[in-house]
Amino acid sequence: MIQPTCKPDVDQAARRVQAWWAGESLGRPAVLCRRRRAEAPPPPADDRPAGQREMDPRWHLAEAEWRLDAHAFPAETMPGVYPYFAHNLMVPAALAGARLHYRPETTWMEEVPDLYDRPLPAPADDDPVLEMLSESLRLMGERLGDRGLLSAPPLLDGLTTLSMLRGPERLCLDLIERPRDAARWARRLDEIAVEAHRRLFAVIEGFGHAQTITWADVYAPGRCEMVQCDFAIMLSPEMFERFVMPYLRTMTAYMDRSCYHLDGTPQTRFLDQLCSLPALHAIQWNPEPPAAPPLEWLDFFAEVRRRGRSLWIACDADTAVALTEALGPDGLMLSVPHLAGDEEVETLLKRLTHASGG
Repeated sequence: MIQPTCKPDVDQAARRVQAWWAGESLGRPAVLCRRRRAEAPPPPADDRPAGQREMDPRWHLAEAEWRLDAHAFPAETMPGVYPYFAHNLMVPAALAGARLHYRPETTWMEEVPDLYDRPLPAPADDDPVLEMLSESLRLMGERLGDRGLLSAPPLLDGLTTLSMLRGPERLCLDLIERPRDAARWARRLDEIAVEAHRRLFAVIEGFGHAQTITWADVYAPGRCEMVQCDFAIMLSPEMFERFVMPYLRTMTAYMDRSCYHLDGTPQTRFLDQLCSLPALHAIQWNPEPPAAPPLEWLDFFAEVRRRGRSLWIACDADTAVALTEALGPDGLMLSVPHLAGDEEVETLLKRLTHASGG
């Protein structure tokens, strides 16, 4: 494993996270608590439009350097960097030729009403977005050395991508009126994503990196993805089986580790299907506001653990301790933001160790 200079305890942190992937623990839950340093420099200035600067590998390098300089990585938080393109949402869409629209807080794409009348997009080795991402990773590998852990950028599932290309309401009708067209486009978008990941992961392997730091800050040895289908909140279990499970089977089989980004509490209805995936290791709890707080979902969390999947839960420090007391430390990853400094981090880790019986 690469030894990043900005996190001397990386080996110990990696062991704790690998225990979490295996549904175990090393005396307490794994903890993520990335924080901005008080003395952090401002982000690199660049007056170009977002769509222009994000096609410049030198901008991605500057952003990666800033993320390593501006943040602390305590506990199991890892110093990972990757090209941050289109708010981590649009890589497959861009590779399929979508026209992107940048907004201050997100990136969207132009809807294509006649999409199904067009030929399916094909992965292209000379695609400008793929070339830019590859060159960005090469620059990071050459310039950053062993300062941080290099990763391939996150992907988005084909059905959610398709919901932006067609529009969510139109896609809901498509799944009833044109299910074959919707399925073949979603499948092709997934194929494009997997092929892009193969190429980009090969770039970081060339620099001695063979790990992933996901957008959720989770470390994994080898290939990993926060697999998801945000559009699934609109689906019945039967439609989930037809339109989402093929993607999940393909992606979890391709990845060495995978965690399902359960986006919205209505997706709890898919737990049986998610747990039928032999290569799905974990589930990330991501409730919609104003859903009930985590301590009101203990029965669901206990069922996830009973079925052998690990849990990722974001919460405050007091809730983290209560969850540990209720569920035990095994297979529990707690993301606790807004800790002010090293002293607060150490206090939380001691409380969690005590709550774990240590």
